[in-house]
Amino acid sequence: MSSHPPNHTDPTQSKSPSKVAPQVITIVLLTRLILSSVIQIFFPFLPLIASGLNQSEVELARYLGLSKIANLVSPFFGIVADKRGYRRVILFGLLITAIGTLLIYFSQTPGTFVLGLFLMGGGSAGVSPTLVAYMSHLLPFESRSRGLGMLEYTYAFTGIAVMPIFGWLIGWTSWRMPFLVMGLLELLLIIGFFQMPGTGREADESAVSTRDLFNDILDFGPNWRSAIAVLFSDSLTKMAGMVLNINFGTWLAYEYGLEAAQLGQVAFLMGIADICGSGLVSIFGDRIGKQRSVLVATGFGVLFYLLLPLWNQGYVMALLGLLMARWTLEFSIVAHIVLISEQSPEHRGKMMTMRMGLGFLAMTVGAFVGPLLYKHFGVWGIGIPGAASMLGAWTVTRFLTLERG
Repeated sequence: MSSHPPNHTDPTQSKSPSKVAPQVITIVLLTRLILSSVIQIFFPFLPLIASGLNQSEVELARYLGLSKIANLVSPFFGIVADKRGYRRVILFGLLITAIGTLLIYFSQTPGTFVLGLFLMGGGSAGVSPTLVAYMSHLLPFESRSRGLGMLEYTYAFTGIAVMPIFGWLIGWTSWRMPFLVMGLLELLLIIGFFQMPGTGREADESAVSTRDLFNDILDFGPNWRSAIAVLFSDSLTKMAGMVLNINFGTWLAYEYGLEAAQLGQVAFLMGIADICGSGLVSIFGDRIGKQRSVLVATGFGVLFYLLLPLWNQGYVMALLGLLMARWTLEFSIVAHIVLISEQSPEHRGKMMTMRMGLGFLAMTVGAFVGPLLYKHFGVWGIGIPGAASMLGAWTVTRFLTLERG
């Protein structure tokens, strides 16, 4: 496992964390919270949304998988962000996300619903990684694990606070109400981002041609082999995560009789597991190393995915197994984000959006096959494929990646 000597000079970095205004941090965290809600709402409440649409869980999962094709535009968001500025891309992506979210709320046909999914997913796929690139631009190497790990706390807080509220809203009104809430908040965040500072790239008014986009899409710099390997490893982790996330609501509802409010409570516990996973990266990632953090996380992932079917002997044990698998998943995802952020600093926006695009492609596969695997094999259809994906991620990271500083 070779690595380059540490070099903490990042030519793209212009500010230190101490100079980041509190309002910038607040708006970024709120944006990440809403984008995490856009992703997570379908996990605990999949059977309830499917019932409201008069669709089966398998059919709704296919819609979700199909809609993720739109996320393949994510790398182009990254290229534009690297050339023209992160804030512009974030504003445009938030607008698309808001339109899609509100379209889902008002949808009356499956076609309109799927169109809303395309716009919501494609827009958020451009915004979310660009936010990470924006913060990476501000954070020095020696504290990047801590800073990005804290940014990922929003994913955990979504499960802790937002999903239980959504469960109550769905039980009180219908499955549509959370989408109205998210859409209106996304519009408010657009106003907030007009007040955000730029990073210097906004001064570049040169046009970004289609030819430039395609010429730049596969340019990862001199460390391209390791960069591609880390992206592939991250995608394998995302596939394992989707197989788990797309099924756990259906699993607990069918096998243990959980309803909307109870599924919201499970999402709360999943959020606790998430914050434990991202917290480990914040606390130990800079100390033990970025690459080693990924190896530890994916190694635990193999173990707990394999144990998941064996613990499905009762609700308490099943929930414990679910939480441990989710903990390793978040641990691995955040550790990957930090490792990706250092692979090619001059292409950081593209790296983050490429991560998003490839990750969503892997999640599309998981969304299509995950419900079928659970339908035919039960929890074994979650545990074995998840463990295999985590093992693949560990192998790629161990033998094909470099840690750069």
